[in-house]
Amino acid sequence: MFRHLHHRGEAQDASSKRFAYRGQWVVVLFALGMALSACAARESAPESGSTSADITTPTESVSTPQSAVTATPVTEATSPSTSGTIQHVTGFTLSYPQGWHETGIVISTEFAAEAECVAALIVDQAPPTDPAQAGFVLQSGVQVCAKLLDGESLDTYMKSVYGTAISEFARSESDGIVEYRRDGGLESHAFVQTDSFRYQVTTFVTADPDLEKERLAQVRQILANLTFW
Repeated sequence: MFRHLHHRGEAQDASSKRFAYRGQWVVVLFALGMALSACAARESAPESGSTSADITTPTESVSTPQSAVTATPVTEATSPSTSGTIQHVTGFTLSYPQGWHETGIVISTEFAAEAECVAALIVDQAPPTDPAQAGFVLQSGVQVCAKLLDGESLDTYMKSVYGTAISEFARSESDGIVEYRRDGGLESHAFVQTDSFRYQVTTFVTADPDLEKERLAQVRQILANLTFW
């Protein structure tokens, strides 16, 4: 009986070995399949940082439109809305009312041609932009021109320049400052002399009749506030 059992045990042992071999092949095949699946998955998946073929990245720069800026033209007839004061280096102070502005020489004279000039001006009607068109310039102002002294007194200068016409000027003197003034209504001329400079002060009013009185009053106020130092 033993022998019979021995042969049956050998058969079972052989069967067990065949089953083990088959199990090992199954494990190998299963592992191989998993490895092939993993490789296929890695090949089909996009690499890190890469861009899919169906996604396009624009390379052209996009410019942002700037906001439009509208320039405001300034004409000669435009006047500031505030008053002002001119402190000139030649030793005088000229204040002007609202609507007036500072400018350079306006009235050409023999004295002004050799002097440094500044004026307070208001323009009620500017000249035409087209030279072919006729038009009047309506403006009022006070112009002050200054020159260094040449060594002669203002009395001597006035006699040499105006001769007997010096009688048309009214002479005054205050605190050592001599003044000759000739008032012609809508325009006036005056000469003033300090220790360092000789000045010519010219005023003019050219305005419509309804503005003439106002402009003349403004000119007189500017003269009243004109100081020399």
